Amino acid sequence: MAVNYFVEKTNLLKNNARDAAHYLWEGYNIANAYTCGDSSIKEFYVKNAGEKDILVFGSSRSLGINSKLFPGKAFFNMSVTDGRLENFFYFYFLWREKGLVPSHVILGLDVWLLKSKSQCDLMAVIKDKLIEADSDFSSVFDSGSDSNCDCGYKQTVEKTFEFAQRLVSIDLFRNSLMYVVNVLLHGCGLRGIGVFHPTKENFADSEVMLADGSINYGLVRRSRSLEEVNRQVLSGIKEKGFSHLNNFEKLDVDMVKLFEVFIKLLLRDNVSITFFLTPYHPKAYDLLKVSEKNKIVCTVRDYFKDVARKNNIKVLGDFDPAINNLEDSDFFDEFHPKESAMQKVFII
Repeated sequence: MAVNYFVEKTNLLKNNARDAAHYLWEGYNIANAYTCGDSSIKEFYVKNAGEKDILVFGSSRSLGINSKLFPGKAFFNMSVTDGRLENFFYFYFLWREKGLVPSHVILGLDVWLLKSKSQCDLMAVIKDKLIEADSDFSSVFDSGSDSNCDCGYKQTVEKTFEFAQRLVSIDLFRNSLMYVVNVLLHGCGLRGIGVFHPTKENFADSEVMLADGSINYGLVRRSRSLEEVNRQVLSGIKEKGFSHLNNFEKLDVDMVKLFEVFIKLLLRDNVSITFFLTPYHPKAYDLLKVSEKNKIVCTVRDYFKDVARKNNIKVLGDFDPAINNLEDSDFFDEFHPKESAMQKVFII
């Protein structure tokens, strides 16, 4: 908590994120971008960004979608680590309020996207912006279910609660600790010199955020042999099972309503949409489909495809990697597809 407090009060990570976004505007890639927080970088990026034809919203599983898949198009990937529906909304409104509504949006849809609300601070912002866009959207917040976030706090209370949440945030602690360690090891200044740096190289020993918002993983992750990846996939599932689907037996009513409102808003803004169902590693999916978790996976898939059918939305990919002939070699781990997988799904 002390580390988080120091970094929060001195705005170190925010300053770094602002600097990193500045380099992205200039066409540089960013090595070690994770030390700034990818969500913060992309929020700052929007402030001075130009018009885009295509935006991608998703989690880390969609970060492999890059501009090479869409030659001749102005493209940016707004996906972030642990990205959820709340992030989709928040980032879309940032672009919308600048008058930069894209022509096309790709939504990276994870199985757990409709599990439950989690980020109440974002929900408060989303509620106000939705109702401002159309008062009819207020109905999504009328539910009395336990999962519905009470967004009626006064602003000062919200900010106090948000700050308290960040003080105990594991993600902030991880990024803050990385920053402090780099300062101690490399003598970095308060603006994070050496923690992250601009580069024209697409690959480095560390993770690189490309100028189009997509990610190339670091050398260690890229260098794993097929046997090592498969071994880690199986051992990870044996140890943890499918923990990301724990306590997920049915679609959350509020999240379903929120998702459908988001689709309605995009279509009302004349944005064409593609659903990208994020695939699992083949060996992970083989185990998933014979587990008790397969029922909710099928429910989620059927729901997304039904929404797509009703709204004439194109669907690419599938939770089942076999649908696109994806192989073990197309994955970094059980969740994250390589560029080769994206090329098969998006067929270039």
